[in-house]
Amino acid sequence: DEGCTAITHLLKDSKAFTCLELSMSQTRVSDVGISYIASELSLQPLQQLDLELASTQVTDQGIILLSEAIGQITRLNSFMLDTQNIELSDIGIAAITTALSSLPHLSKVFLLFNGCHAVTDLSSEKLAELLLLNSTLARFTLFVQRTGMSLQGVNKIRKMKSKQHLTFDIYR
Repeated sequence: DEGCTAITHLLKDSKAFTCLELSMSQTRVSDVGISYIASELSLQPLQQLDLELASTQVTDQGIILLSEAIGQITRLNSFMLDTQNIELSDIGIAAITTALSSLPHLSKVFLLFNGCHAVTDLSSEKLAELLLLNSTLARFTLFVQRTGMSLQGVNKIRKMKSKQHLTFDIYR
């Protein structure tokens, strides 16, 4: 979380540069750290955001805060979220998919939900909705392993593959 506050101060205080890409990986972050980052994200002209939140203390609350900020980043065209072994549920996925659905330039999405046992078939409906609503999406990759999502839920998302302009991979 301390690193997140440092990044936040750097983004807030620097007038010499703008942040086009932000990548966070192998971090020890919680909802508090995510809230610091989220507070400044929407103020940057980000085009790419890669977040590896594997085995962190981030929960649905942090994902909701992050989603609110992401929904305001109108230039974002690439988004990656790795959520291995965190306390994520359908509520967090609904928040992130709603935010991504409204982004006018989003072309690539990579989502990894591994070990998030509270992710169920309700999330498959929200993910399918993301694919339906975002017309600029060209590449979608989804990993769902060791979750509560059934094969039927995954197949619901696969049905969206009929979008002709979409390159699509789902791994279960």
